[in-house]
Amino acid sequence: MGGRHGDDVHAGAAGSLNTHHGVVVVENLRLAELAASDVHEFLLVISHAKLRGATGAWVAPLAIV
Repeated sequence: MGGRHGDDVHAGAAGSLNTHHGVVVVENLRLAELAASDVHEFLLVISHAKLRGATGAWVAPLAIV
């Protein structure tokens, strides 16, 4: 990913993690399409693995409209 800067690097890493490993980075959820559909409220349910001593974990996000 050398040579890219800013959000491009972050989005590239997040996309690769999601595509190749099933890891979702919550900060990168694309909600613009949802907002464009005039949806402004939803329930966000996030299920995660219980890991002892971890500083992060993979999640399974679900938006209930």
